[in-house]
Amino acid sequence: RATILMASIFFYTLTSVVAGYSSANTYQIYGGRNWIKNILVTATLWPGILSIMTAMINFVAVYYSTILCRNWASQPNFPCRVNPIPRPIPEKI
Repeated sequence: RATILMASIFFYTLTSVVAGYSSANTYQIYGGRNWIKNILVTATLWPGILSIMTAMINFVAVYYSTILCRNWASQPNFPCRVNPIPRPIPEKI
């Protein structure tokens, strides 16, 4: 259950530690003056890019699935033989 979510949270925490360390080290080497901006950019750049890419991919997938999967013909095209006579469902005892 929720393995993709757990994996994404794990990799986010793993990469955020590396990103924070490398960002702070680079900030200190070049003698930065605006450390709050550095923290905000470091914390939001990676998840922001990932969220935008995911949203774009999902938008394209939903667009193509709705356009390509529509049945424009009047008769349904079932993948197997369908019995038009409904079968009675037995009641629970």
